[in-house]
Amino acid sequence: MSNSTRISLSPLRLSLLALAIAAITGGCSQAEHADVLAETHANATPAATESGHDAAAQPMHEDAVEHAADDEHADHATAAALPTPPATPWPSDAPLRDGMRRMHRAVDALGHAERGHLDATQTTAAAQQVQDAANFMFANCKLTPEPDAALHGVLAALMSGAAAIKANPADTSPVASMREAVALYPRMFEDATWQADTAPAE
Repeated sequence: MSNSTRISLSPLRLSLLALAIAAITGGCSQAEHADVLAETHANATPAATESGHDAAAQPMHEDAVEHAADDEHADHATAAALPTPPATPWPSDAPLRDGMRRMHRAVDALGHAERGHLDATQTTAAAQQVQDAANFMFANCKLTPEPDAALHGVLAALMSGAAAIKANPADTSPVASMREAVALYPRMFEDATWQADTAPAE
């Protein structure tokens, strides 16, 4: 080792070395040994906290926030109650009428899954169509605040059911409540051709 080489010792190692020398020479008492160790621990703990705990805590905190947001969204959709239809149906716009026909077809397809006519892939695809129809209406419908809020209640229930089916395609129990949500639409909004457009094919 050359003369320019420097030996770096941590505070803990330096203290232990000092204790060893002191024990050999008899230069300090047991009480003084304890003082040295206490001081070393106090100096070393913040460094360990800064380099280890804080670095590990940061990603853990971010993950916790992300999961909490996901849980909050899931709870909101699951707890969404279907709205009460108004005494007089609200006016509808073209995107709403188009979107609800898409929704009706998707939920009707899930009815085939209820009867065991679709496999898991087909059932998941139908559930995705429910979510696509809802997203189309969210993006394009232009309603006044009261009917807009009521529509969101209907769509939240439909999306919650679709998410549950995508998570477990073998369990089609949410389809019944999704069918009820679609059935609310013509009671909530004016749509002159809804019955004709959604009548079962003969």
